[in-house]
Amino acid sequence: MTPSMLHVRERHAEADATLVLALDTRVDVGPELAEWSETLSGSGIRIDGSLDTAVQAACSLAASYLRQGDRVGLVDLGRPQLSLAPGAGQRQLLKLRHQLVICSRSAGWAPRPVLRPQQAPPGALVMVFSPFLDDAMVDLTATVVRRGTRVLAMDLLPDPLIPAADDPWGEAVLTVLRTEHKQRLETLRHHGIPVLRWGDEASATLRVLARGPG
Repeated sequence: MTPSMLHVRERHAEADATLVLALDTRVDVGPELAEWSETLSGSGIRIDGSLDTAVQAACSLAASYLRQGDRVGLVDLGRPQLSLAPGAGQRQLLKLRHQLVICSRSAGWAPRPVLRPQQAPPGALVMVFSPFLDDAMVDLTATVVRRGTRVLAMDLLPDPLIPAADDPWGEAVLTVLRTEHKQRLETLRHHGIPVLRWGDEASATLRVLARGPG
C-alpha cells in the first residue's frame, strides 16, 4: 500500500468527517476459481482473499481517519447486527479492530446484504468493500446513493483470476464472470458511484468525497 492511501482527506476547520466502512462478508474469494465452491468455515478467512483485503483496507483507513479526529463506523453487510456505530479516538480504533475479527469469524453467505439508513449518518461517506459478484450488492449500493448518501465502491475481485485447470469450461466460465463483473461496475458508475481498486493512487478521489459538497 502506498503512503498516499493512508492520507485520504484534508483537515477542515469547520467539521470532521464521518466514514462508514461497509464490508461484504457474504463472500470470500481468491484468485483460484477452482476454490470458489468452498464455503467459509466460520473459523477464519482466506489469506490474500477478498475478505482479507477488505479487513486490511478497513483497518488502514480507520486508523488514518481516526488519527485526524474524524469518526469511523463499521457495517457488516451480511450480518448487520455485528456492526459498530461511528465513533472517534483510539478507543474506537480498538473496537473496530476487535469487531473486524468478530465479523471475519462469523462471515458466510447471506442472500441479501443490508445497510440500514440509520447506519450511515447524514453527511457520512460510505465505503463499500466487495468483489461485487452478485446483483444484490449493486442494488444495495445504488439504494444507499438514492438515499442521498455519498458512496465509494472498493472493488476487491482478485486480479488476475485463474480458471479451474481440470474444468473443460474453465476459460468460458472465467470470461462470463469477468463480463458480468465489468457490467456491475459500469452500473455503479452509471449511478454516480466512483469505483476504485485498493492500492490504486486514489487519495485525490477520497479527499474530494470526504470533503463533501463545496
